[in-house]
Order: sequence, then structure tokens, then C-alpha cells
Amino acid sequence: MTVFSITPVGGTATVGDVVTLSVYDATLSGGLVSDSYTVVSGDDSTAIATGLANAINSDSAVNWFVFAATSGPNITLFTFSQNSTSYRAHTNSTATETILLGTNTPIGGTSGFFGSTLFQYNNVNELIAISGGGGQLSATTSKPVKSGTVGTNTVNIQQTPIKTTYGVPEYSSATEVITLGQQRNGSAFLAVSGTITVGDVLSIIVFNSSLSGGQKQIFYTVMSGDSINSIASSMAAIVTADPDIAALGISAVPISQLIYITPTGTTYSSTMSAGATETIMLGFNNSGNISVNVGGSATAGDTLTITTTNAALSGGSESVTYTVLSGDTTVSMAEGLAAAINADTALEGIGLTATNSSPAIMNWSQAFSANPMLSAFESIASVIDYLQSQVSRRNTMIIILPTSPTQEKQMMSFLQDQNPEINPCDNCSTRIRDALLKGKVLHN
Repeated sequence: MTVFSITPVGGTATVGDVVTLSVYDATLSGGLVSDSYTVVSGDDSTAIATGLANAINSDSAVNWFVFAATSGPNITLFTFSQNSTSYRAHTNSTATETILLGTNTPIGGTSGFFGSTLFQYNNVNELIAISGGGGQLSATTSKPVKSGTVGTNTVNIQQTPIKTTYGVPEYSSATEVITLGQQRNGSAFLAVSGTITVGDVLSIIVFNSSLSGGQKQIFYTVMSGDSINSIASSMAAIVTADPDIAALGISAVPISQLIYITPTGTTYSSTMSAGATETIMLGFNNSGNISVNVGGSATAGDTLTITTTNAALSGGSESVTYTVLSGDTTVSMAEGLAAAINADTALEGIGLTATNSSPAIMNWSQAFSANPMLSAFESIASVIDYLQSQVSRRNTMIIILPTSPTQEKQMMSFLQDQNPEINPCDNCSTRIRDALLKGKVLHN
């Protein structure tokens, strides 16, 4: 869970002004949902904050993982998402009200900068006004396009870990009872209750596809002198001491008659070579999901390193490094770090992926938009002139295949390496097939 404060709603109230909060999260359809409140007669800052919070809490698209609470003119957002969530607070252009993003504070974690610093996230259309906040890019092209991406100097690392769940035997003659509570993101509470009977055997089952047979069952035999609390304490110790379960980064803590089982999670750190002119700023770590800002100026030969720490990794950590090249920009350095993360098989094993780009939202139009996490603006829009030239000459079927930037680079590199001359056995069709295989879009 994360807590993100917006503090405060200020300025003067003007009837008809609109105050808006936008939520950016990969869970959302299109990656974005915005909720607004329109100022009415008699409103003050507290009433505006309450109205905006009510709009968020009544929106079924976000209220299942975002909750807004108010205290006077302050809004606090409680976020329950495995993804990296960011926000943008804004008003209509002539509004007299103000709303400022505060800091993001995790519960039970280490606080850090996230989404509230100008150089981390900016709305492209507001750069002239130097106004921060994760935003949407809008742009036009000289020709209609079907696809495009927006590259940024922010690396978004997402973790989709192997799912861990827990269970207890369905049938047991023991007089002691273990009740399994709500499970979330690999964590669970179990409660021990009932009466003590020496010799009863109690059990907890851990389910994870990385375990031999997909599960591991631990047992505890009730001893003379045991109490409900001591049983909980002993079973928590057995879970923590089990080497197979520990390899998953899972441990257990007793709290009176409760057993709290939780994964240690994934953390990140960054380093640069001595004297490096580049900077790396780590955002808030939300269950292994994090945004990493690459800044400063590029100096060829400098190295940028991101280290991932997770108990499931060999040795407990894994580092990836990008060496700065001549002509690099903050965007290309971010792309290099993202590619290094995606190429690391150890990080792939714990469900990590990274990107510094966002797909543009378009439909054969000269106007397009995208919802990247922006810190500096660069865009890449591919104009597919060839398709338009062919539709007037022959019947053309267009098949759109979802690809990643890494796959696109692999396929383009393959095609650029081919001999420009073709023959009946090495033609357009075979080369496209081979390029798709090279990029692992198709499989043999």
C-alpha cells in the first residue's frame, strides 16, 4: 500500500472552475482515468477537496485500488496496486484554485521521490509553463500513421512475480483450528484458535510453481505446555526456517495468535562510475514496480548500473550495467538500461520487465496521444507510407502484431543486414517470416 498526499487545495473558489485528478496505472484501461469536481457556489478549499475525493471514491474504474480520504483541504490517496501508480493534479486554464501534488510515502517501506518532482514527470503540453505532473502527450504528424511510440528518459520497471498462495488442510481431526485470512500479493494472515490437544498435527501449505511439485507443506506437532500463541510462534518459525520457502523470499512473523506470512519483496539501488556526469534517480518502489529517471549529461564511457535485490536471485542480487556511448541522450541511455534489464535471464526469472517507451494511441490519424511517464520529451512516430502506396495497387490485408521496442530493434537489425538483391528463394515473404522469427514474434 502507498499513501500519496495532495496538499493542499488552495486559492480562491470560483463557481464553474474544474479541479481534476488523473490516475496513471497499467491496470487501467488505456492506462489513465481522470476524475473531476466542478466548483459550486459557497465552496471553499475543504468543500472542493471533499468533492474531488468523493468523485474518486465513486468511480468504479479506480475505487477498487485507490481510496481518497480528506482532512480539511488536504486529500490523501491510498493506493493498492502492484503496478507503478502516478498522478497528475490540474485545473482548467483560467481556474483560481490551486492543487499541488505532495510526497509519496509507503507503508512499511522506504520513502523516496515519486511523481512529484518536475524533472521526473511532466505534461508535454505544459512544459512551456514549467508545470509538473504525469501527463498525456498530444501531437500531430505530417502524414497519417498507424503506430508509434513515445520514448522518455524514465525507465519503468514492472514486476510480475510468480504467484504465491497459501492453504490449510480441508479436513482435520485436531481440536486446534488454523483459519486462513485474506491473501494479497503473496502475503496472508492465518489465525490459530481452538483448544489445546497434545499430539495434534497442524499444517500450512505454500503454493508456488517454483517449488518441487508446485507446493510445500510444513507441519507442527502440538506439545505439552503449548498455548494458542506459542503454536502460532512455532509455526511461523518453521515457515521462516524452511530452505525451500526461504528461497522464494518468504518469511513469517507471529503476532499473538496470528501468523503473518509475507515475501521480502524486491528492492533496487543505483550506482554510476566515478566522476560520471549522468544521474539516476529511483522513484518509489511499489511491490517491485519502480520508475527510474536518467538525467544529467552524457559522457561516453561512463557506466550506469541498477542492482536488483531479491532473495530468489542467486546470491541475493543481480546488477545490470549500461555503458554510455558517443551521441547518447538521456532517452537513449534509459533505453539501454531497459534493454539490459530485459536481456537478463535472472531478472526474467523473478518476473521483471522494463521499458522507457509508451505506445501511441491512434487510428490512421494525423493526431495521436500517449500516456508515458515523462521527464523530458522525445517522440518517435513511424509513418507507414509503403502501406498506403500499395492499397491502390492490390488487395491488401493488414495484420497488426503486438511487439515490444526490443523486438522491433531485433527485426530491423536483421532486415538491415540482408543482401539488397532478392531471388525466388529469398524474397520479401521469406525475409518477413525470418524477421518475425528473429524478433520472437513467431516461433518455429
